Formats: sequence, C-alpha cells, structure tokens
Amino acid sequence: MLSKRSSFNATLFRKNLTRFWPLWGGASLLGSLLPLYLLMTLLSPYGAHVTQRDIVIALYSVSTVALPAITLVYAVLVAMTIWNYLYSARSVGLMHTLPIDRRGLFLTNVLSGFAMLLLPYAIAGGLGIVITLLFGIFPGLAVLQTVAAVVGLSAFYFGTATFCAMITGHLIALPVFYFIGHFLAVALEFLVATFSTNFIFGYTGPSSLSLDFLSPTVYIYRRFIAEYHFDEALMQGSYTLEGLWVVGVYALVGLALLLAAYALYRVRRSECAGDVVAYRCLKPIFRYGVALCTALTGGQLLYEIVWHPTFQTGNYYQMLPMAVCMIAAGLVGYFVASMLLEKTPRVFRRSWPGMLTVAAMVVILCGCVSFDLFHIAGRLPAGSDIESVSLTAYGETYVSVDGDDPLAEQVLALHSRVISSESYVRSMDRRQGAPERDTDYTTVTFRYVLSNGETMIRRYYLPFTRERWDTDSASYDYAFNHLVNSGEAALSRVTIPTDGELTEIWANLYYTEGIWEDLSPDLTNRELEQIYQALLKDAAAGNLPKVGFSADPAENYLGELQLEYRAPDPEQAVDYNYHYCYVELTDAMTHTLRAMEAAGYPSLEELQAAMVAELT
Repeated sequence: MLSKRSSFNATLFRKNLTRFWPLWGGASLLGSLLPLYLLMTLLSPYGAHVTQRDIVIALYSVSTVALPAITLVYAVLVAMTIWNYLYSARSVGLMHTLPIDRRGLFLTNVLSGFAMLLLPYAIAGGLGIVITLLFGIFPGLAVLQTVAAVVGLSAFYFGTATFCAMITGHLIALPVFYFIGHFLAVALEFLVATFSTNFIFGYTGPSSLSLDFLSPTVYIYRRFIAEYHFDEALMQGSYTLEGLWVVGVYALVGLALLLAAYALYRVRRSECAGDVVAYRCLKPIFRYGVALCTALTGGQLLYEIVWHPTFQTGNYYQMLPMAVCMIAAGLVGYFVASMLLEKTPRVFRRSWPGMLTVAAMVVILCGCVSFDLFHIAGRLPAGSDIESVSLTAYGETYVSVDGDDPLAEQVLALHSRVISSESYVRSMDRRQGAPERDTDYTTVTFRYVLSNGETMIRRYYLPFTRERWDTDSASYDYAFNHLVNSGEAALSRVTIPTDGELTEIWANLYYTEGIWEDLSPDLTNRELEQIYQALLKDAAAGNLPKVGFSADPAENYLGELQLEYRAPDPEQAVDYNYHYCYVELTDAMTHTLRAMEAAGYPSLEELQAAMVAELT
C-alpha cells in the first residue's frame, strides 16, 4: 500500500492514459495523417521533386501557423480531462481519500497531462523523421527547432489551462476563463480605444497593440514567424524560424503558472466543487471584471441603439448619456456575475454598495476619457522624430513627404492650428445638420511615421468656411488652403522618388459616347519622360486642379492620368514594388496636354469638341 507521503502514483498515471486514450489516441491518429501523406508523395512519380528545403518550409509553416492554434485547443481539452474530478463533490472527495497526498496527485496529473499532450506530437513527428531519414531529406536543425516549439507551447498552454482549472470549481467555467484569459488584454485595449475615439478630439486609437504580450496567442502569432532571406552572394533564398525565444519565454511563464496552480491546489477546499470561482478573494475580481466588460460593450451598444439615432448632435459621444448607458449595462453584468457566484437569482438585497462601486467606476472612466485627462488630443510628434508625414482630405492624399522636407513643417503647423481650434470644430460639428451655403465639411487625416517605427494617425471631421478660407490668416482653413493648393504640394504629389523608375503612363479620357476611354498609345521611354516632365511643370506652375473653395468652376475635366513607377523592395534587394499616382487632367494643364498631343494623344481641341458634341 502506498504511503500517504507518496509524491507520484504510477498506477494513477497509467490509469489516466488508458482511461482517456480516445483523446490522445485520436489526436495521434489525426497527426499521423501528415507524415503518411508525405510518404505517399515521396513514393509517387512526383516525389523526386521534394527536397530538404521543402521539408524545412513545411515544418516552419506548421510550427508557426497550425501548432499554436492546435495546442491552444488541445491543451484545454487535456486539462478538462485530467482535472474533471475537482468539479464534483463525490469524485473530489474520493480522490482526496486515496493514499496519496495532494502533492502526489498534482504531480501525477500534470505528468499525465504532459504525456497526453506530447504523445500525439511524438508519434506523428517520429513517423516524419523516419520517412525523411529513409529518403535522405532529413533537416536536423528544423526538426530540433520544431521539437523545441512543440515542447515550449505545450508547457505554456497546459500551464495556463491548469491554472484556470484551479481557480474555478465548474467544468464549463474552465474553458471560458482559459480562452478569455488568452485574449482579454487585446479585447479590452480594443474596446477602450474604440470608446476613446468617440470622445477625444481627432484620436483614432493606438497604431499598434501595446498590450498584446498579455494576450499570448496574439503575441505568438505576431512574433513567432518563418522569415525568408535572400543571399545575394549565393543568389538563393533560405527560410529561418524567427521568434523561438518568444516560445521559450512563454514556456517559463507556463511553468511558473504550474507552480502557482500547485500552491492554489494545496489550499483548495473540496467543498468549492461546483462554484464558478473557487477562492473567496477572487470573487470581487470576477464580479467587477464582468461588470466593467459589460459596461464597455453593452453600454456603447445601448448608446448607439437608444441615444445616438435620436438625440446625438455631432460626431462625438456625450458624457452624461454615455455614463447612464454604461451604468445600466454594468449593473446587468454585476448582477449576472453575482448570480453565478451565489448560484441563486436572489442577489438584489444589500447590493447597493456594489452598485455604487460599478457606477463610480463608470463615471471615473467616462470622466477621464471625456476630459482627456492624459492630454492625448494635444500631442504632436517632434519634427526630429518624424520619418514621413502625409495629409489626406477629400479622399485624396495631397502631401506625402519625408520628415526633413519643408512641407512636413507646414503639415505640423496646420495640425497645431486644428488642435487649437477644438472648441470651434466641436461647436460647428453640433450644428452641421443645418448646412450653410459657404460651409464645407470633409475628413482630414494626418499620418506620421516616426523614427521608432510607430505610426501616429489623427483624423478630424472639419468645417471649412469661405471667409476663413480666403482671408482669416490665423485659421486652419487658410493654412489648409495655402498648403494643399500650393505648387510645392502639387509637385510632391506627382514627383517619383529618387530611387523610382517611371514604367508607364495611361490616360483615361472623356472622349466620345459619354465614356472614359483608355487612348494610351504605345509610348517610348522618351515620350514617357516628356509627358512626366510636362506634368511636373504644370504642378510647379499651379495648374493642377485646386481643392475646396479654390477650385475653378471654369476648368473642364478631361480625364485622368495614371502614372506607374517601380522602386526597389526594401524587404528584397533584387525585387521591385510597383506604385501608382493618379492625377485629374484639366484644360488648364497646358504643358501636359501639349506633350500628350506630341506623343499621339488627341489634342485639347479634339477633346473639347468631343465633349461639346456629347453635351449637345
């Protein structure tokens, strides 16, 4: 008979494997299909074309794409299988009367879980190794890296699943906590960002997920990847597995969670079987966590359904109605969580302290965002930190330059004026439902690529008035007009980068029968260059179409020019990326029209005559 101090029970270990063999046996059978498919391929007439490089690509693809998702799901199934006895008062009482202490039970079950996790990978991987060795295409390094990824991911996911198994006393709650825990940080960051964008002037949310490391599966998929590298000396490419260290770090986290789970298991009460949360100290976290999540999701949904369609004025949320909607949704979540914890619907008595706490949380959150406590709306990047900047309005990009270009300073100055006009924009935004004759609204977007690799985007729905546009030199309207309608900005829009090469020009012209026709003849390189240089002259002279109130109604639009150019791919030194530039063609662009006519396009007179004939 085993001592009560026994730390490992081989009988229980074998019983776990044999009792739950359909789980790991079925996984092994499915996993074995891949090496069997490889064997059939190698035995086929096309098998001679399979090389060691193909095996490396397959291993890295499976490791980075399929393995995290498969292990994520498989680990929680194993944990539910191994720890299911904790969720029934009868079975947990039986297990804790066996001649083995809790340390022994925990160790035996953890080893059983790891065995169930790794056996399918070992069987499928072993078959694959044997097959590749027989055909002489065994990739040693790739196999070692894949084995490390399998072990590391299994340790992490099983560790998190076991930790979740310890904090709950209900079998259904285990996978719910597990999957929420793996994606909660990213989901909350998204919800708060969406919430903030509707309050903070111009804010569009973070350009990247700053808390993705707290959502491990998301972080693994973003960092653990297969990279292609091209060696110019050998003129051939190779694949490497990047981010294996991420798997190693998360494996250590998984082991730490196993230790924490063991500490919880030692003090776990058998009577908590059936409880959604097994420990009293975690119940407030669950209760208020559910309330906060429902306030953020249900509150915004309730606002959009009830308040926004009928009472909202302008594009920004109103604090008081939003707070009321969020409090209502948060209280629903609070009471639902309380019912789950207490296992009864009678939770309304003496619940006013919790209700006040939920209301206070919502008011504080709405106040911080509504009053922009962290001054997000007023942030501007320093000029020295800007790699490139672009300005978009009326659906077109009017400025796109490097940070050291003089136009970048003008964009920053314009952005500063917009920020200082927040109260004016909000007041105009509230009465945009009554359109004025000399008022025009459009979305203006500022996009900065910073030297640290981050991207900062601000987007504003701005009103432009004719008076401010023409005469008020202190307004953003005036600054916007003189920036986007300047020759420098027009020239920047059509200038090909210094490392670019013009490859083609197309012209879609409003020529006959009311349709746009591609009348582009076969152009020589010289003719392409002549048209391009003529376009640059028109841009510098201010002949390109104007924007907003500066647009000339007397100009006749004749069609559209499309420039195609290629530039070296920064990722691959021997490859090119193709880019396109679109320019509206008007009768004011005399230099361009003459160059096009010399290259074989219809003349301005022919185009105008065709348009007149079409109109009459």
